[in-house]
Amino acid sequence: MAKFRHSRSVGKDTFDVVFLLPPRLEFVTLASSLFSQLAKKGISMIPIITSSAVSNWEEIESKFTSSRIPFKKLTDFRDKTSTQILILFKPRLTITDNDLMNVDKTFVFSGKHLNIPTMVIRETKSVLKTQVSYSWLLSEILSKLNQMPRLVKLYMFYIRSIAAVQPTLLLNTPRTSRILLRGFEDGVVGKYADYILANTQEDAEALKKHCPHAKFIRAVGNPRFDETINQRINDSLQAGKEIKGMFKIPLNKKIILFLSNAQVEHGILTKEQKNQADQQILSAIERLKEKLDFHLIIKLHPMEKNLFPLVWKPEYDKYIHITTYELSRLIMASDIVISWFSTAMINVVVARKPLIVINFHHEREVGKPLPSTLAIADSKAAIEVTDANELHKSLVSMFNDKEFREKIKQSQDAFHDTYLKTIDGNSIIRIAAAIQEIL
Repeated sequence: MAKFRHSRSVGKDTFDVVFLLPPRLEFVTLASSLFSQLAKKGISMIPIITSSAVSNWEEIESKFTSSRIPFKKLTDFRDKTSTQILILFKPRLTITDNDLMNVDKTFVFSGKHLNIPTMVIRETKSVLKTQVSYSWLLSEILSKLNQMPRLVKLYMFYIRSIAAVQPTLLLNTPRTSRILLRGFEDGVVGKYADYILANTQEDAEALKKHCPHAKFIRAVGNPRFDETINQRINDSLQAGKEIKGMFKIPLNKKIILFLSNAQVEHGILTKEQKNQADQQILSAIERLKEKLDFHLIIKLHPMEKNLFPLVWKPEYDKYIHITTYELSRLIMASDIVISWFSTAMINVVVARKPLIVINFHHEREVGKPLPSTLAIADSKAAIEVTDANELHKSLVSMFNDKEFREKIKQSQDAFHDTYLKTIDGNSIIRIAAAIQEIL
């Protein structure tokens, strides 16, 4: 097995840590905070963004550039494999997020080959294998036909990287196909990582049973929520002025934030189902607008194609705004949040904003949401609605019934105390300390 020795001296083009992260604005903030914490400890880091095929890539790139943190896109390396990229930077640790595909696993595989340890952050109990079939795989491919050029390119990177380390692995076609299929089953890299940092103690204890090889497994909280936790009430007011100024919303108007999602792109809903749901949601909003004065901001998912023009009406331009702006700032500026089942629900609970979760097409079953998001709805920390009438009724109650809003907040307080004890705004500090310990 090829190995190279690590030195604590860092050259011009070498870094102590390579951080693989998905193309999302909140991860730019996460990477910036971690970069700063590590710099204080004399540890260098280079973020590598695994894809730039998202609608708000220019915004993500601009934020990275303005933060003055060096970063790379996977596409910057042309025909290089993961092994060649790691040899180029000579890191002493590779970090991945739990939003993983086979591309990220190639770095774990190459890291093992080069004796470079891997750490996975934000790990949850979803590390447990989900059984899938070849028929499911075929349906996934068919649902993503419009993304095939990008997916083929990523899988070619995966195959070339594996072949560069262990060519014989790809000579057996049936075995190769099983490896690719397992890549869909193991959506996270926790089974292979040397160090695992979980969101909660509950997750950490569960992972210890299934990942006995890891050198350590710790609960550090979720760094994605540090910014939300650390923002004070006056920061919330400042966020409100910022967002209202951006969209030319009068300061005295309330904001409803709708967190849209990429169910079509992820194969959870058909275009027709998503279009129908959008029509129902906007219908409920129209009914509400007849009696109450507010503005609606629609936050698109980074992977989502904008389907709203299919159901758009000219009058919407007066009070509805579509954006891919930073999630935490939008949540802090909002009075009420509407969401599909999504990890963003945790951001809303942390910010203590009244939350409505959409379940129009049995997303509990077909979408396979994380247990934590289901727990939010089950504990009444969010109001779950199954049609436009329930959505309208809940919105009216949230606007007019102070006692109704207070009950939701009390449920959110209880949920936080029960499930989110380690989400206290100090996750990045704990992660930096763990990295320093390893190095």
